[in-house]
Amino acid sequence: MLKELFERVLKEYKSAHNENFVGHTIANILRNEIPEALRQIIENSNKYKVSGSAGQGNWTYSPWVAIMNREITETPQKGYYLVYLFREDMSGVYLSFNQGMTEIKNQNGSNKTKEILRSKAIEFREKLGEYPKLLDSIDLRPINSSSNSVFYEEGNVYAKYYDLENLPSDDIFIKDLRMFLELYDSIVDDNMDLEIIKDQNEIEKAQNQFLEVIKSYGDKTVWGKAGFQGGHEEGEMHWSNELGIWLSSRKLDTRYWNGFGIQEPENNQGYNITCEINFPIKDIKRGIAGAFAKDNLGNIYVIHRGIIGGNYNKKIFEERYNGDWTTVKDGDKESKVVLIGKLNDPKFVFNIRDFVLEVNRIKNGQNSNNLDFNVYWVTVGKNLQGNYRIGIENGIWAVKDNYVNKLENVKLGDYVLFYGNSIGFSLCKVEKEHFLDNSKIWLDDIYPNRIKISKPIFEGSLSTEDIRDCITDANNNSYNSVRAWASSIRGGGGVFRKLKDDESNCLFKKLNWEFPPKEIEIEFGSFTDFLSAKGYYFEPETIENFLLSLKVKPFVILTGNSGTGKTKIAQLFCEYLSFKNGECHKIIPVGANWTENRHVLGFYNVITKEYMKSDALELILEARKEKNKDKPFFLILDEMNLSHVERYFADFLSAMESGEKIPLHKSNDEENKKEGIKIPKNIKIPENLFVIGTVNVDETTYMFSPKVLDRANVIEFSTSSAKNYMLNGFHQEELKGNVEYIENPLSNIRLRKERIGDMREYMGDVNTQDGEKVWNLLSEELNKFQETLKKAGFDFGFRVIDEILRFMYVAWVYHDEREDWDWQRYFDAQIKQKMLPKIHGSQRTLETVLIELFEHCCFEKSEKSPRNFGDMLSNEDICYHSSALKLQEMDKVLYEQRYVAFIN
Repeated sequence: MLKELFERVLKEYKSAHNENFVGHTIANILRNEIPEALRQIIENSNKYKVSGSAGQGNWTYSPWVAIMNREITETPQKGYYLVYLFREDMSGVYLSFNQGMTEIKNQNGSNKTKEILRSKAIEFREKLGEYPKLLDSIDLRPINSSSNSVFYEEGNVYAKYYDLENLPSDDIFIKDLRMFLELYDSIVDDNMDLEIIKDQNEIEKAQNQFLEVIKSYGDKTVWGKAGFQGGHEEGEMHWSNELGIWLSSRKLDTRYWNGFGIQEPENNQGYNITCEINFPIKDIKRGIAGAFAKDNLGNIYVIHRGIIGGNYNKKIFEERYNGDWTTVKDGDKESKVVLIGKLNDPKFVFNIRDFVLEVNRIKNGQNSNNLDFNVYWVTVGKNLQGNYRIGIENGIWAVKDNYVNKLENVKLGDYVLFYGNSIGFSLCKVEKEHFLDNSKIWLDDIYPNRIKISKPIFEGSLSTEDIRDCITDANNNSYNSVRAWASSIRGGGGVFRKLKDDESNCLFKKLNWEFPPKEIEIEFGSFTDFLSAKGYYFEPETIENFLLSLKVKPFVILTGNSGTGKTKIAQLFCEYLSFKNGECHKIIPVGANWTENRHVLGFYNVITKEYMKSDALELILEARKEKNKDKPFFLILDEMNLSHVERYFADFLSAMESGEKIPLHKSNDEENKKEGIKIPKNIKIPENLFVIGTVNVDETTYMFSPKVLDRANVIEFSTSSAKNYMLNGFHQEELKGNVEYIENPLSNIRLRKERIGDMREYMGDVNTQDGEKVWNLLSEELNKFQETLKKAGFDFGFRVIDEILRFMYVAWVYHDEREDWDWQRYFDAQIKQKMLPKIHGSQRTLETVLIELFEHCCFEKSEKSPRNFGDMLSNEDICYHSSALKLQEMDKVLYEQRYVAFIN
């Protein structure tokens, strides 16, 4: 069975790659048939999660089928697992013990990720021992530069290769798989054998050994203060040149306190702690960061619970930590912890160093002994006092005047070295002078459309010694350390230093870069990167809903009060895409006098015999060109309900839905004499054209008809807190799913035409974590809301049901087709975006309907009316929070004003 399935994929995948992805037999083999065959082979299959992928919405170049121990991971994005990896040229397939790379890549970038995967693979092989008949390297023969094959190659621990021309029997496949499962489980079981030590004498002995090992690497001991949030500890600090960290230790009332820092200490000075690895004096105390554990052989290990203090809670640590987690017996329960290392392992002190630097990276985004080093383009200017300021195209590094005035005679082409408390080092090249008559420079005012905003020109890594060797003082005396240079001129926050050409050249040589560097264009990692660089914030759910809606249908309505970011998010997304595809959008303000489609599509002037084109028509004509068919275009209709939408947009909407042509004119004169552009008599709306309408909520606007609302996702923008806005309390969060999938609105475009039968095929077997069929749950929930809305005349038909199911499908794909995706969060979005927007009417019509709809949003029936329910966000009785909040708001307005509408 396995031989037959693998052989079919290897022989047919390349041709399938050129065919429609959705519902394809080969994709089904990878997603369902091979995983099911493997489950039949694996003993205790509930212990493992088996899943395969041919791509997410589109064919991937590197298909796979993974077997994951649920104790370690349930997603191939992280942890370690077994995986069948197909060569991109389909000449064969590997069975590989491999590693997840997505989470590591999100934190470190591509080059660093390869290094981390390579290092971890070596560690795994050391634990497993030698297997001469297995491969410690694989060649997936990548044919596409954007594929993940290079990461799979670096992450391989051991593998076996099966050539298409010589595939073995099923017996061999099964024998090999069981052997690899033994390897896999031996690593997992290694971790499961650990038990936290609670005996006081054992802990004391281990603490003494812990200190002895670290102090044996010490080069100097000084007296100083180790500071932390809320206080400090004073005493000896033991510094190691080789490790680049210091240790300060005390025995306190309830714990052994061990503080670590990364700045070389001097006598009688104070230094911030990077992290603590503390141990309870006795018993198990889960509120203390560290603990000792032992295995069945009596070996002692140091573990950490992820409590790093300050403003960084354990959740932040879990999200940002790049290493593996280990399950230990923790008294009367099992806990997942970080295994730092075994006390008698020669590499233990280096494991301690790596953990300290990892905590520093989590807190500050850098490794101070192996510094992330970037080169930025910058601009310089002067404020009213004549002091220089530096603008970085990643925003502004605000620097006080008393220490930026070290920058004298800065000119174009100069290089400036920057050192900051938490930013690290960056080498900046002055690209433009810009003198303003105020005290700050904002890059968006200077370069509103530049590509190089959020990313450096080059990225690399240098040690502090490398930088020290390159920089000198005014007398050409080399500094003993980088921090000696920085502390000699710093005034807090950060310092700049203009570099000589030979210093810049020295740094570039150490980085293996060309000096001077050639300008290159930089792409943003994601839309959220772009938003952060431009200084905008939107709730992650809002961004997800917006991007997912565009994948389902090319018409989205954004509604909310004026100034909430409706037009801006559409404009910013178009600008983001323009860096990849070129200019692709037009913003067209709708006028109150728009009464016919000529305002959108232009008109034929019978007097001049010329066709008077509109901006919208020009965009449509550009989108229709053959060279642009794979490029998205966006028509943004700003304040589209200032006039009755049906009067100027009805035929446009129908044409988008039906694919029929819209008549433009009847004249034989099809040549526009002024512009020299041929205007056809009829025009078909191209599939790569998207319409985004923004809707302000005030007394000057009109209500939408059901015809319009049925054809769009309506996304509401709420007003943000004035306090948070003024105090800069927002930080744009990264999205958690397959961002590349939802950022491409044209991928899987055929989904727009899929109907109920197709959607049942795609989602019929999708389960929740509890084993329930999502399809069955959706049918029950849709029916409840439909029946209730019918009572007020607002029920919905097949079109709306199909579009809701398409939205749920792309949300599932966005979450890598996992069982643990939060389907209720996305169904909640569809209740609010597709079902509720049509609601409007009097208290007599809507009062009981709103209450019943609200009850559908709760797990249990509530005796309170929605307006009196209280806080929704923290209430665990609510299953659809955003819809419940909207219904609460509408119920309150209905009670006070006797009439309510979703939009108005």
